[in-house]
Amino acid sequence: MGAVLQFADRLMNLMTGKGTTVDRRAYAGYAMTPISVPEVEAAYRTSWMLRKLVDIPPLDMTRAWRDWQADAKTIEAIEKEERRLQLKAKCKRALILARLYGGGALVLGDGATDPEQPLQAERIGRGGLKYIHVLSRHQLSLGERQEDPAAGDWWLKPKYFEINAANGRRARLHPSRVVEFIGQPTPEGSTQQAQEWFWGDPIIQSIESAIKNADSAQDGFANLIDEAKLDILKLPELTNIVGTEDGTQKVMNRLQAAAAGKSMWRALILDKEDEWEHRQINWAGMPDIIMTYLAIVCGAADIPVTRFLSQSPKGLQSTGDGEERDYHAMVDAKRDEQLVPGLDRVDECLIRSALGKRPDEVYYEWAPLHDLSEKDAAEVESKYATTIKTIADTGLVSEEALGKAAINGMIERGRFPGLEQAVEEAGNEGLPEDDPDLLETQPKLLAAKAEQLRIAGAVSEDQATLLIADARPRTLYVQRKLINTAEFLKWAKGQGFTTTEPAEDLHVTVLYSRAEVDWLKMGAAWNEDDKGNLTVPAGGARIVEALGDKGAVVLLFNSSALSWRHEEMVRQGASHDFDEYQPHVTITYEKPDELDLEKVKPFTGKLVFGPEIFEEIEDDQRKGIGT
Repeated sequence: MGAVLQFADRLMNLMTGKGTTVDRRAYAGYAMTPISVPEVEAAYRTSWMLRKLVDIPPLDMTRAWRDWQADAKTIEAIEKEERRLQLKAKCKRALILARLYGGGALVLGDGATDPEQPLQAERIGRGGLKYIHVLSRHQLSLGERQEDPAAGDWWLKPKYFEINAANGRRARLHPSRVVEFIGQPTPEGSTQQAQEWFWGDPIIQSIESAIKNADSAQDGFANLIDEAKLDILKLPELTNIVGTEDGTQKVMNRLQAAAAGKSMWRALILDKEDEWEHRQINWAGMPDIIMTYLAIVCGAADIPVTRFLSQSPKGLQSTGDGEERDYHAMVDAKRDEQLVPGLDRVDECLIRSALGKRPDEVYYEWAPLHDLSEKDAAEVESKYATTIKTIADTGLVSEEALGKAAINGMIERGRFPGLEQAVEEAGNEGLPEDDPDLLETQPKLLAAKAEQLRIAGAVSEDQATLLIADARPRTLYVQRKLINTAEFLKWAKGQGFTTTEPAEDLHVTVLYSRAEVDWLKMGAAWNEDDKGNLTVPAGGARIVEALGDKGAVVLLFNSSALSWRHEEMVRQGASHDFDEYQPHVTITYEKPDELDLEKVKPFTGKLVFGPEIFEEIEDDQRKGIGT
């Protein structure tokens, strides 16, 4: 068969030739030519426009950063950890690398000796997140792509990353240790596969022509400045005169004499037969052309001209508010789309590194991008105060809770410098003991706290009544009863323990305080289920050994939830007989002589403990950390 006929659906006009073979655009097409890394770097380092186009969105996405929602001490601890790890600056840098190269990454380090193993956030303790490093896509090599859909979140991601070191050595990382930031994403299943399938395109890939056109327009305008004013001198027989060396010298002398006359006497002295003409370039419309090219660049990069050029809005009625709101909405969307997924993974490690635990109630909100004027901020504070008073008048929220929330809100907005420190220093000053309002309110607060402890199972009804009537400090022993005792005792019998503690006595000690404390200040555990139970997952470090001087044989295990709860109570004034707290369950006080503890295989199943039980320490009580 002869030539293959090709058909195209397009608008054609036979009268004008548009869309037909005589139209030059009929032969125009799009082609993908990946821009080289050296050209990207050269453009970033030499073109002010590209540098701003790359840097501005990451700066605006991280500039205001985020507001943590928690109590003041928790917020302070998390923000301190963010500063130690320089998280804000490193997120901005990773986003810049993503826009510049098509990909950037944060590498999380927990001090593991083998970074090829997964990073387990739940095992990170206080200070456990050792470092966060920033790398570009060109400093990382990709492993084989994970093709198994059952891989979940790791599907279609590399099975590992490798750091390209300068000395040629490669350090392999598990993907859980790498938080990636993608530049301009390529379409899924693209027929034009990118150089590296995992990463995206540099921002310059799609706006290259717009930037080059704008640069060319500026350079062309700059070249015209040298020719802004041009003098034309017409000399008779010039061609014949310059044909000889002597004639050329005469012409040069003639031009120098004319220039000297203009400079010294401000007069142009010419021969009667000479002609002189002055030409001036018309600059009308030139600035508009340059601004049009710059506006095209801004549109291509989705950045307002006012933000890109740092100029005020033009026009009598223009304030720029609408344009600014649109841009801030775009930045907010980018924060949610590009920053949140990565920060969610980082925060699982960051919060545990700051607090030693991961409270579910701790979260953050993005700080507003727009700073209010003094007048607008004052109006907001006035409305805020009115709202607080309205809520207080309803009585739906206790004054104590509402007061703490209001103070936290004022501290977070930063409108009252030094407020947080002033509140801490003031404490309860200014509330005399004989204040009638305080005497009326305090019993209500005590009753509310005691009721919370009773509902949680921490105290009995009789103990709750006693607390309401008498809130004096007292010694405190806190324990949790083991619930899955049958499984535990079956294991103990199987390991050779002929005698064990009764099922009802199996427990874990949370606190043994000989110092007298206010029980109501101990609060309640945060990581229980709705029944007040606490579960220690199966596995982890478990050891069976003798403990104390009473012949106790115990199962030692780790639990960050119990350790943190113990430490929290100690901070409230409770005492502890030992330097360190080690959770354990006492198996027996009568170990068979023939039983070798070194050969006992520890219990590795989950441990389910009931609600906290608060008790006073009795003189004959054989309880404590060692039992």
